[in-house]
Amino acid sequence: MKQKYIKEETILRKWEIDGHPNYFFGEDKKLYHVVYRYHLKEFKQILKVYSLSYILDSKFYTLKKLEPLIKNNY
Repeated sequence: MKQKYIKEETILRKWEIDGHPNYFFGEDKKLYHVVYRYHLKEFKQILKVYSLSYILDSKFYTLKKLEPLIKNNY
């Protein structure tokens, strides 16, 4: 039986994405998705045809389209 290792660390929510309540950027500038209560999934940037982007809720967002949706949590 394989053992499952769980990495525990505190991630503070710094920027929220308007219209996507389960997605946020942490203080480490990485995108996270809240899967359920205390389980987070980290998303990586994608480089597609010279543009950096993320996929949120099965939709492709370039940084230019995502920028107006980001609001500060503080």
